[in-house]
This record gives sequence, C-alpha cells and structure tokens, in this order.
Amino acid sequence: MAMAMAAKKLIEENVFYADGSPCQVAIAESSIGRVGEAAACAAQLAPDAVIRVRGRVASKDDGIEVAASEVSFPEVNGLADGPLVISLPATRCTPPVVDSLRAVLGAHPGPSEVQLKLVSPGRETVFRLDDGLRVTASQPLMADLKALLGPGCLV
Repeated sequence: MAMAMAAKKLIEENVFYADGSPCQVAIAESSIGRVGEAAACAAQLAPDAVIRVRGRVASKDDGIEVAASEVSFPEVNGLADGPLVISLPATRCTPPVVDSLRAVLGAHPGPSEVQLKLVSPGRETVFRLDDGLRVTASQPLMADLKALLGPGCLV
C-alpha cells in the first residue's frame, strides 16, 4: 500500500488537466487484477473512469519513479449479476430524497432490477422498486448514487 500511496502523491503533484487543475487519484481497498475486481472498485470509488495500469514503481534516491507499460480501460458495465441494491438509513427516506433518487434512476434506464434497503436500528427492510425504475448498472450511475446518498449506499 505504501507504493500505491507514493504513486498517488507523485501523480497528483505532477499530472494536470489541460485547464491546469491537478489530477486526483483514488486508491482502491484491494488490488485490481481482473474485470470483476475492477467493477467492485468502480462501485467503491465513484469514478469518472476506471483504468488498469501495468508497470513498475521504483524508489529512487531523488524520489519515486512510475513507469507504465500498459494502460487499459476494463469493461465494467453491468457491475454485478443480479439486482442493484441501494442502502439508505430509514431516517433519510424523505420525499425530497426519494424524488432525487427517482430522478437519478430514471436518468440511467436499463435492464437491472433495483432494490432499496432501508436500515434502522435492529431492522433492515428490502423493497423491490417498480420495473419502470430499472437501470443500467454503470460507472456514471454509481457516481450519481454516491453523490446523492453517500459512499456507503451501494451494497
């Protein structure tokens, strides 16, 4: 993990977008070696994109050197088999939040069933949402859900 943190620091201090804003790096909780792992990380990070970089990180006298030999964009659409489960504290299930959730789901139509898990102390209740709210489980949807409900909303 120390090497990943060093690479993160190096990239954030030296890589910039065309407008001059710095690139930001998120590090997954586990390593990404296959498409399934990339999909799990994509759901955790609310990314603009998930990339897989193959290369070397070397510690040098004057700092860290990162050499990428391959960069690829793994296909992570359809992040998981089965329904998309969204977890929400029951106290946050208010009309404005429900309306915003409906708008987010409606913006990503697709074939995947959506379930809402309401969590309260000592109890969890799972509701299957209407078929009109089926979604395409994709990175943009995950990012929208995390922006609306927080990073822990996906089960």
